[in-house]
Amino acid sequence: MRAHSTPRSLRKTCPWCYIGQRELEKAIKDAADCELTIKVEHRPFLLHPCMDEGKVLDKKTFYVEKFGEEKLKQVTQTVNARADTVGVKMWVALLHLQWLARE
Repeated sequence: MRAHSTPRSLRKTCPWCYIGQRELEKAIKDAADCELTIKVEHRPFLLHPCMDEGKVLDKKTFYVEKFGEEKLKQVTQTVNARADTVGVKMWVALLHLQWLARE
């Protein structure tokens, strides 16, 4: 198998992106014995294209408006649990919505 990856400057601002990247890396590794050529291209995109350009919100305010307090707590627990499944200890703080990945 040959794996190709485009040059990138990938800054993961979203914990789901980090988790997805780890899952992709594992899938490529698991396919090492297959006769495949895998090409990975990372492309930028807007997470929230409908947000007003001049609107500035801190992350907690943004996510509370998007999900509500209770749903946000559930999402945070889900992210932490899913991160564990890919071998990453992640801490997502509800107060500041910052995340730290520790391998």
